[in-house]
Amino acid sequence: MVMAGAVARRTQLFEVGSNVLAKWKRGKWFLAHVTAYHKGHYNVYFPGDGKTKDGLGPKEVRGVEPSASVYSRADMLDRTFFFEGDEDLRPGAWKVRRLINEKNVYVCTRLTGGTPTSTNCDEFDIGYVISRVVLQDQKERES
Repeated sequence: MVMAGAVARRTQLFEVGSNVLAKWKRGKWFLAHVTAYHKGHYNVYFPGDGKTKDGLGPKEVRGVEPSASVYSRADMLDRTFFFEGDEDLRPGAWKVRRLINEKNVYVCTRLTGGTPTSTNCDEFDIGYVISRVVLQDQKERES
């Protein structure tokens, strides 16, 4: 029995790091990762475009179908990917070592492509790494 004036208890349905569908705008739902939960509201990160959204209520976050084959943040640990390089970082293979949830990045170490003066440890956006691993996995399945 709930007493008059009692505040409804907030229940956290999704843990930090969980894959969810999050509402971006009216009628638009996208794959997201829960990055924080506070007082009944979720902060999420959208790996498809690297954007974040804070303060989503329980009606703006849904579970992902268990049969959906989507990677979670934890699935990327110890995975390798190839980075094509840019003006300040040489191309090469990298390995995911750890996750920094607050920044939505992985800390990665270089496996190939460096020089004695190259950066051998760097941070990569989570969405970028997941997209590279997905592409790599697709190529392996096709061969």
